[in-house]
Amino acid sequence: MCTRQFLWTIVLALGFAPAAAIAADKPKLIDEERPLQELRPLDRHTYVLTLEAEWGVPDKEFQIPRPAEDKAHYVNIFFADGGVYSHRVLGAPVFARGSDRFLDYPERVARGQAAADPMFLKGEVRCLIPDVQLIRHNVAKVHKFAIVVSMDKPVDTLDSDKIITQPIEISWPMDRPIQSKPARTRHSPPERPDVFPEKP
Repeated sequence: MCTRQFLWTIVLALGFAPAAAIAADKPKLIDEERPLQELRPLDRHTYVLTLEAEWGVPDKEFQIPRPAEDKAHYVNIFFADGGVYSHRVLGAPVFARGSDRFLDYPERVARGQAAADPMFLKGEVRCLIPDVQLIRHNVAKVHKFAIVVSMDKPVDTLDSDKIITQPIEISWPMDRPIQSKPARTRHSPPERPDVFPEKP
């Protein structure tokens, strides 16, 4: 763990250059500085950072391959102390009963038990950042972490062949608005005209 932490600290100091070189041929994740969404499950704070995947950017969407609809995808956050926090891409419902819960994701899709998140396929990547993870991995001291998207399973190393995007370096805390509603992107449906603005 000490060696891994030391190497990861070097990667942070170099701006993820080694990892970026490994994944240079993969789509980028882009931070368009949209507001953070704040969730409060069980009195805890979880922030949702909305990133834009390069396969959803105008003029690039036909050049960059999209993620496979019959695969499970995960958001992976790499911290400077060597820790990793992962979660399945939000908005991809999975239904299973009995022995079907042991089926692979593609088989669930074929049986109508799972559906790929259309917003993710369009390029919207929502990343959960629980405050308990920020505290556990001492982000207040380092102020940086990295995010990648992987396919099929979570990953614990930046050179995994399951990673489908380049790593993006995130500085924390972020100087941007925080709201209770999801951040709107170019892929969001139009708002209803009678929707009241959120209270400050």
